[in-house]
Amino acid sequence: MNDDTTPSMTVVVCTYNRAEVLPTCLRGLTNQTIRSDIQVIVVDDGSSQDVQSVVADFDVEFIALGTNHGLSFARNAGIARSRSPIIAFTDDDVIVPPDWCERLLRAWREAPNETRAIGGEVTVADVTSLNQRYLSRHNPLSPIDVAVAPDASFWQRLRAYVGSDSVRLQPIRHVHSLVGANMSFARQALVDVGEFDPSIRFGGDEEHVCKNVRKRFGDESILCYSSIVVAHAFDPRLRDTLRRAFRYGIASGRTWSRDGGVPSVRPTGGLFIVSLIVAGPFSIAGAVLLALVIPFLMWRRWVSSAWRERNPEALLYPLIALAQELCSNVGFLVGWLAERHRDS
Repeated sequence: MNDDTTPSMTVVVCTYNRAEVLPTCLRGLTNQTIRSDIQVIVVDDGSSQDVQSVVADFDVEFIALGTNHGLSFARNAGIARSRSPIIAFTDDDVIVPPDWCERLLRAWREAPNETRAIGGEVTVADVTSLNQRYLSRHNPLSPIDVAVAPDASFWQRLRAYVGSDSVRLQPIRHVHSLVGANMSFARQALVDVGEFDPSIRFGGDEEHVCKNVRKRFGDESILCYSSIVVAHAFDPRLRDTLRRAFRYGIASGRTWSRDGGVPSVRPTGGLFIVSLIVAGPFSIAGAVLLALVIPFLMWRRWVSSAWRERNPEALLYPLIALAQELCSNVGFLVGWLAERHRDS
């Protein structure tokens, strides 16, 4: 694409020490049905790897940040280089289908005038390990619906959480925030809200900017299309899922310390700890057994599917989900304390 033309969309891909997975993402963007009408920008956030030699094989614009500043800073660098009215973001370990950009632009053309952000869903690219099979049933990369947003009441969030098994999501719906791997914004809207917050290095930056967009342009300014889907190449190891939960918890704790509202702690992990504290003085063994029953009650669908599908592995999913929530809650506490220490 000639640099003098104005593309219909800019796609920003931020990367950090993932030279081995980046080519898959870039091949997907190269094969877009409207490739001649999109600008692709790769932002290297201070990698120690030779990312430039990787992107040299692709028709993309390259920004090399000499120092690792964090995802928000890198995204802002991409915004500064963009030339289009619509800016989309995806991750370096994401596989985008050939019509991803075309679907996004079609959604923008059909969207109501108040729309400032449009995104979609994220699926699991490879389902071979225990961790990936679990994530295919409990994907942490999902748009946050308004019912469970941090500014919803506690009872709204609890009802949505408990009833999530029976909820059928609308194909087009308003959401609190989008997923960083599959989101797009009106460029001017990002500028109007101050872009991404560089103090958020990882986790929660898209939620923070979406909150600012909703505050500035209204609750109906962010749309999610279930038909716009990308695939995320999740790490096969369970420890990566727990690490991700911990880091997102830190971001949530820092945000809550600044903005207040209902804290984004995970209820099952919280009930597990409360059960241990309440029942522990009477019987340690009894307290542990009682606490371990909680995840199986909260995620009854996996107990049912273990029986219905003759899949005993599904009985492990409630325990993995519990570990994930505990890591998130510990991260929330760490983030909250770090933010309070920074302000003191």
